[in-house]
Amino acid sequence: MFHLFKHRKANDIIKEQFDNIEKEINTLTKRHKSFDLIRTGAFIDLIENNLDRFKKELDEFAEEEKEFIGFRPAFDAVINDTVIKAKVLADDLKKSLSAYKNDLKSEPRDEDRIAILQLIGEEEAKFKALGDSYRKSREEELRKFTAENMAKSTTSGPIGDTEGVAWRDIEKIIRQSGGSIESARGHSWTISFPGEPRKIPLSEDITINRLAAQIAAQLRHMYPTKRINTRQLITAFAQGDLALT
Repeated sequence: MFHLFKHRKANDIIKEQFDNIEKEINTLTKRHKSFDLIRTGAFIDLIENNLDRFKKELDEFAEEEKEFIGFRPAFDAVINDTVIKAKVLADDLKKSLSAYKNDLKSEPRDEDRIAILQLIGEEEAKFKALGDSYRKSREEELRKFTAENMAKSTTSGPIGDTEGVAWRDIEKIIRQSGGSIESARGHSWTISFPGEPRKIPLSEDITINRLAAQIAAQLRHMYPTKRINTRQLITAFAQGDLALT
């Protein structure tokens, strides 16, 4: 279904039913078994019954994407446009499934029913195409955002690993987010962000949670329309790249 989703109940249920329909097509065509209207109808009913919840999950997805550190605020328009298109597809799918169910009941031959099931399977391809298009836009936005920040930020060197997280990974996330690392008196290093007068002091004993919270606070000030998630930063430190969060 919408493959950028992670752990979305309705989305996962719908995807599973599309997979079941694909298996049904393979069973009917390769093993020459008789069509089971009750079983196949149950697959379609589960898709129909979860489409409204799927639309709510799209809104949740949009909010989470807008909180992502690696996107500039202008990218919100791409997120909104994708969600609107996905909801239109969901509404169209709901209407189509009702007609497909009636056709399945009225078609006496298995080969005709297989053709109808194949049409249902093609409906999912529309969601996949939209998801692929959004994924490409997402990757390109992240690439531009991080490239710009990496180019304009500088660093003087590491302070050592922190709580098992390699400093080079922490440093990369700081730079991807637009920060610079500088030497300072009293502390080995400080982190600064453009337009932010207060610097974040670094030391060997700083915890990951505290570092992430302080950076998140600066980023929220830089990007007031975003709700920067501290946990997102912690995950990024561990992964070593904003693109992997």
